[in-house]
Amino acid sequence: MCSIFGGRENFRKKLQKRIVDLYIDRVRDYYTSIPDKELKRLVKDKKYDLGKIIVSKAHEFWVAGEEKAGPGVERIIRMPYIPTNFYGIREVFRKVIEEKSLPKEQRTHRPEKISAPELIRDENDVLWRELEPRGLAVKDPLKCNRLITRMFRYLESEMDFKYGSDMENFGYRELALTPVQAYVIKKSKELGWEEFQDVGIDCEDMHHFAAACFKTAGMDGRYRLVVAEHKTEGEKKMHLGLCVMDDSFEKFVILELTPERRDTGRFVSIRDLPVYGDPRNQVIIPGNVIGSYDCRGVYGSFKVLGDRQPVGEWVNDNITPERTSFPEDMFR
Repeated sequence: MCSIFGGRENFRKKLQKRIVDLYIDRVRDYYTSIPDKELKRLVKDKKYDLGKIIVSKAHEFWVAGEEKAGPGVERIIRMPYIPTNFYGIREVFRKVIEEKSLPKEQRTHRPEKISAPELIRDENDVLWRELEPRGLAVKDPLKCNRLITRMFRYLESEMDFKYGSDMENFGYRELALTPVQAYVIKKSKELGWEEFQDVGIDCEDMHHFAAACFKTAGMDGRYRLVVAEHKTEGEKKMHLGLCVMDDSFEKFVILELTPERRDTGRFVSIRDLPVYGDPRNQVIIPGNVIGSYDCRGVYGSFKVLGDRQPVGEWVNDNITPERTSFPEDMFR
């Protein structure tokens, strides 16, 4: 398989083989006389666990070589938000909306700063209870392309958030919502909470919600939130996009949920989504990216495959017995 960026090394195949081989070696250390038939059965039984480790190592590859996030990026992703518990969301945000025209010092609830990676969470398992009955949970960590497609359809249809600026809706120039806060606002009609039915949210909230869905579904390590800076009519603007790693581990597709930027065309499968770094794509241009993050950390860039160490070299250097560990329960 050839990478779209011109490479000729199959990253997924190399990575998977190396990790499975290391696991087999470790099993033989535990059980020196294990029959080949039993060994094959154990590898099959631990398919899910091995898949999670393989994806985690692919995440390490994409993080490797990226610059450390500078103070500019760290400052941008420290976002103002209003903390609530799940049961207090309605009361708190009803007050925020009622008081949005008041001077800030007169308002009951004022924002606190939070690092954006901390927003990517599922409080009270609210998102899990939404996704699991819909079959939007990982069964095989190495085969997620169809699930990514189904998740995107869910996000752009059933969770098609109304777009609106924070100032219009909440009276603050910037106000980040947690994914569960965004979910409750979206579901307000079903809940009978009329005060939220005309409230819209912006690109940060849409894409944090989507990232939390991927994480909750079991695709942690596959998504990346990307901060891009661009100029429109001479004015500098920021955009937060979302990219998700496909099953080849060699490319990220762009899941754009902001209405004016969405360009899905005749969307049928993951192949129809724009690819990060493809020169034909103008949704998120790597040259405009000033930083990126996920729930695990903040990174100073998001390089395409061609700007990185060749995958074969990286696998040889990093997937070694010293750098690869397996949970003890994988040997039972």
